[in-house]
Amino acid sequence: MYDFWFTLGTAAIYPDLVTNQIAPAAFTFVDRLVVEVSGAQLAVRSGPSTGLLDRTATTTVRGNISAYLRGKWGNAAPPVGIYTAGRFCQLVKIPQFSSTIAGSAFKDIIASANKAYTTAVGGGAATTTPAILGLCLMDAQVASLIANYDNLQQPQKDQATEILGEFGITAGSARDRNWVIAKAFVYQNNDFNAAVTNLMGATGDLNPWAQQGNTLEQVIFWPNDGTLKGEHAVP
Repeated sequence: MYDFWFTLGTAAIYPDLVTNQIAPAAFTFVDRLVVEVSGAQLAVRSGPSTGLLDRTATTTVRGNISAYLRGKWGNAAPPVGIYTAGRFCQLVKIPQFSSTIAGSAFKDIIASANKAYTTAVGGGAATTTPAILGLCLMDAQVASLIANYDNLQQPQKDQATEILGEFGITAGSARDRNWVIAKAFVYQNNDFNAAVTNLMGATGDLNPWAQQGNTLEQVIFWPNDGTLKGEHAVP
């Protein structure tokens, strides 16, 4: 999953990754229903914008993403799996993530994320940890831990410190440039909020995680709000 976060964060920094490197994408949308029996109870789960990958196109996109990341980040770039390539093929082929917002295609979401990143960097040095940006776009709870770090209770602060530490970031340290950027990326940043609202939020009713689809890209389980999306992270 790290390669997905890394690629998404890189796209927030360099939007041409989405506009150029994913160009050969192909994705066939289908209605997919998952029938599940647990404790003698039958449930049917579904999610919008699901579908089928094209073997040739997805393989090409995987190679394009991998080459792009290595061109930008050198040996720090992770290997790219077929899942990441396939997910990006899906995302770029969704006409709009919100049925009520015309400018809610994936490229529009990435454009907002790029504005958020540009604001976060200001005139200072760029980040060297794009993966945390990608995770923040996918996991609102991680973004909230970062944004509210100074006021967290100790158990939550410890959780944030541990998660950020996995990315090599020292949470709360003004001397850690990657922390400063991550905090500015999510804290009272209107462009970040605009990106997340359609990508994962309430208005994005056509995103692939809406309704009761699977969500594989988060670190912290979804809140216990009845959606059970975290419990279904393994398809």
